Amino acid sequence: MFPFRGNGLDEIEHLWHNRRCMKHKSRKEKWHSMPGKPRLLAGLLWMALATAPWPGFSFQHDAQHHAMPSSAQQPSSSDLAKLEADKRFSEFNHRFAGIFVLLIGILALLESRLAERFGVVRYLWFFFFFIPGIYLLFFSDPESWPLGEQTLYYVVTQNMQVLQHKIFSLLLLGLSVVEYLRIRKRLRGWWTAFLFPALAGAGAALLLFHSSAAHAAGMDPSAHLSMQKIEHQHIYFAVVGFGIALSKAIADTGRFHTRLMRVLFALLMVTLGLLLITYTE
Repeated sequence: MFPFRGNGLDEIEHLWHNRRCMKHKSRKEKWHSMPGKPRLLAGLLWMALATAPWPGFSFQHDAQHHAMPSSAQQPSSSDLAKLEADKRFSEFNHRFAGIFVLLIGILALLESRLAERFGVVRYLWFFFFFIPGIYLLFFSDPESWPLGEQTLYYVVTQNMQVLQHKIFSLLLLGLSVVEYLRIRKRLRGWWTAFLFPALAGAGAALLLFHSSAAHAAGMDPSAHLSMQKIEHQHIYFAVVGFGIALSKAIADTGRFHTRLMRVLFALLMVTLGLLLITYTE
């Protein structure tokens, strides 16, 4: 088929090599003849990666929700609408939990009087912790386990913000179990007095790390101010939470002015409830 000269295999290899080189050179010259194309493709790829609906970043008040595009890339109306919806949803979650924390504080203040006439009032402790615990577990992050597409493994290994929400829900459910056992007089032993304070203290400590992404790179000044506002509010939550844990421990062990410590515990619960209800981003 070919007018081979000399060794046929060497000729075939030589022709094939020349053909590939000419083809590669032709493509290279064609590519460089359009100088704007590489920049355009890189820009489109960056925009696709930046705006893609990656799992785990909706309904969370982390840095991604407050990071706005730079002045060279103005956010679209749909982006602004999503940011606003995420913000409102986060505020609702805090306020929903705050209502029940406030009710627990009021119950702690009035329980001694109400329980004399309505013994069932004591069970409200269980329900006031159980309801927000169930809500946070199932509905605070609808894109994640157990109702969303994100698996529990993904949440544990990849989505710290959602994982913190799940831990908060487990702490609330743990407090509901502790209060139920207390009402049923199933808690015995000196160490049981520290169950509630330990869970409350763990929740307060977790709040200190809840906004650790606040200083992510790429934020504009308004986004940084927003995240700093969130951080400060979570610090207030944590300080009051530690006070709740300490006052509850002292009250339940009866080591120092038990009645005063119970009142202080109730007032701190009311304070935390009000802080959560007035939470803004």
